[in-house]
Amino acid sequence: MRLTEAQKQEEVLAYQQSIQQAFREVSDSLVAYRKNQEFRAQQELLTNSAQDATRLSDMRYRGGVNKLPRGSR
Repeated sequence: MRLTEAQKQEEVLAYQQSIQQAFREVSDSLVAYRKNQEFRAQQELLTNSAQDATRLSDMRYRGGVNKLPRGSR
């Protein structure tokens, strides 16, 4: 099977476009992964802060520093 020069160039162009698309998809996936990791790290910090605040509040309550408002018991 013999291809004309134009057909060869067309196939090379299609191949190059496929490669470029694959690189774009990998790049987009890596960016999304990184953003997800950053979001998870921030969520972990927020969770730890909330747990610390709860622990401190409980310690203050048990130590008699804080009282529950009336109607909360």
